[in-house]
Amino acid sequence: MIRNGVLGFVGFCALSVGAEVTVSNLVLAQREGTKVVDIIYDVSNTSTNVVTVSLVISNGAFAVACPSVSGDVGAGVVTGTGKSLAWDMAEDWNGNAALLQYTVVAEHQQSVLEKFVLIEAGTAAGGSPSSSNDFYLAKHEVTKNLWDEIAEWAEDHGYDIRPGGGGGSGDCPVVYVVWYECVKWCNAWSEKTGRTPAYTVGGLIYRSGERSDVDCDFSAGGFHLPSDTQWEYAARGGKNGSDTKYSGGDTLGDVAWYQDNSYNRSHEVGTKAVNELGVFDMSGNVWEWCNDWYPGKEGSYRVLRGGGWYNTASYCRLLNRYHSSPGGAGGGSVGFRPAMPPQ
Repeated sequence: MIRNGVLGFVGFCALSVGAEVTVSNLVLAQREGTKVVDIIYDVSNTSTNVVTVSLVISNGAFAVACPSVSGDVGAGVVTGTGKSLAWDMAEDWNGNAALLQYTVVAEHQQSVLEKFVLIEAGTAAGGSPSSSNDFYLAKHEVTKNLWDEIAEWAEDHGYDIRPGGGGGSGDCPVVYVVWYECVKWCNAWSEKTGRTPAYTVGGLIYRSGERSDVDCDFSAGGFHLPSDTQWEYAARGGKNGSDTKYSGGDTLGDVAWYQDNSYNRSHEVGTKAVNELGVFDMSGNVWEWCNDWYPGKEGSYRVLRGGGWYNTASYCRLLNRYHSSPGGAGGGSVGFRPAMPPQ
């Protein structure tokens, strides 16, 4: 449901993510004598009494960061009437006056988080690696179905991501996706769900082209590729994992699709044993892009982890690390899974 309005130098709208959530009765006003913008709204959810609320601000060309937003925002907002948000334009945007669009996004609290596992900070079994911060990681590699859903939305919102990707059935991992597309896809999913995109170029949301100067803010709130360290920490089961050869165990056939059992193709996600954290397919099925440059090849190659369906067992070991050009699709055995900061 979309409602639009204009007041002075601003525009605003409501976006409900999922049929069970409704945002209505928006009222927006600039607080007298200040650059503070107040927003009042109502929100309902037919399946539960809590929602996750975000405020997205844009001037049409790029998103405006709004860390000072306060009030009924974030996870755990109780549904009802007269909910309020306040944004200090003077603090976050130097008080610039322009035609801005304010979007209040409300979604069922589990609509995205149910796809992720919370990875708590600590040190993995064997003493390495360590994570100093909690983070979320997707339970599954991104499927062709999910890729297409977000890529089709992205095409209508200024992105040059290709719908379709590659792979087998819709529940198999998407493949033939380059690093650049994967991070733009993460940005598109962030924007679609009201999160602040993690990837920027010169302070602008990264939506098109193959740029070597892409910056990633892991704390922005949006989706991003996991760092090499985050990936391995989660694959090893986090702080309560065991020191195994592969993610989830020492018997590769139990936890991974690889050369000896894959019949020369990828398989539907989540069909092998899960690891200690509840994450699937971190060994085998498809290689996964990480955010990092490959050590010693910075500027030329990005890290790949996990091994794929056509690889021998040695490539699927947790110690193994590979690389590819960020513009190289890696054939039919390279995909990815997103991470995001705590909500």
